Amino acid sequence: MNRSPKPKKVTSLEYGIVAMLIVVLAPIAISLITPQLLPGKTAPIIILLGALILVVLSYFQYKHLTNGQKYPLFVPKLYGFGLGINPNHPIGKLLWIVIFLLLLFSLMTAIF
Repeated sequence: MNRSPKPKKVTSLEYGIVAMLIVVLAPIAISLITPQLLPGKTAPIIILLGALILVVLSYFQYKHLTNGQKYPLFVPKLYGFGLGINPNHPIGKLLWIVIFLLLLFSLMTAIF
């Protein structure tokens, strides 16, 4: 008997990731179509804030995926092809923190 696998239940964390992707991509699309709609620093601030939240949500999603076990530094991406950084690896955690701080610094630079 060949059983088909059960469909994976979508978590609220995954809904949050999709919502943040929309928040990050919407100002880019709006700026390309009608640049005067988002004047000045509005678009970069929205994009950086969305990216910052997206990094935090992705961190917890990858952390949940590996279930606290120590895996290699790079693990298969959750969506699409490629590799992602494992937050349970010591170097991986450091890389996630560096990415977060770089986005935070960029956001502060865009605001002030």
